[in-house]
Amino acid sequence: MMDTQLNANEKTNYLEWIEFDQFDLVENINKRGAFSSIYSAVWMEGPRWNLDEEAETWNRYGPIKVILKRL
Repeated sequence: MMDTQLNANEKTNYLEWIEFDQFDLVENINKRGAFSSIYSAVWMEGPRWNLDEEAETWNRYGPIKVILKRL
């Protein structure tokens, strides 16, 4: 993950691993297909959008509704 963040050209151009316990209100929104299931959930912390340059930390904006896919 760190490598993708260090080489990102845009502030949202990297992958971030999110632990499952960071999601709330997980709900199956389709019947199980042949290879996957789709869920809606709320990501409590939310994505990193803005860098606070003085504190040198990213501010997160959550909660945000997301879609999860289980393969």
